[in-house]
Amino acid sequence: IINYERALRIDPNDEDVVFNLQVVRLRVVDKIPTPELDYVFKKWQSAKNALSLNALTVIVLVLYGLFIGILMIKLLVRKPGAQRVVRSAVTPALILLILAAFLFGVRVREDLTVRYGVILAPKVAVTSSPAQDATEVFALHEGVEVRVVAQSGDYYRIRLSDGKDGWVAISTVEII
Repeated sequence: IINYERALRIDPNDEDVVFNLQVVRLRVVDKIPTPELDYVFKKWQSAKNALSLNALTVIVLVLYGLFIGILMIKLLVRKPGAQRVVRSAVTPALILLILAAFLFGVRVREDLTVRYGVILAPKVAVTSSPAQDATEVFALHEGVEVRVVAQSGDYYRIRLSDGKDGWVAISTVEII
């Protein structure tokens, strides 16, 4: 699961990786229900994750180069008819550049701040606090994907997709 998730970060449109990840997820013991997302949020997530970060970088750089090129042509061209054509291309190029840069910024921020991991141990006790004598809240089994919210000493605070959270030992989780 860890390696398939890492592969999806490199190429989110690889059908083989998506299929294999779905097959492997069927073997996970704990079936954590994911709340249904509303239509707008679901579309935002699919648009945001449609391209890899590398592809978004290339798109932003190409649009930036295109925008600068259009501005340079606008400064160099003196014919009124040609200037009208160039002037009409500035706004759409700027809008596309701003949208792509915004999407790129959101993806970079998410990649830097939001961490996900996978439970590696056959069975893990999720506790109420980051201590060995803490109360066990629930248990998780190998293969469950979690969001790592915080770290305290040798413990990660994790959150599941259904909203449950708790603390697990660092050694039982590998960050994707």
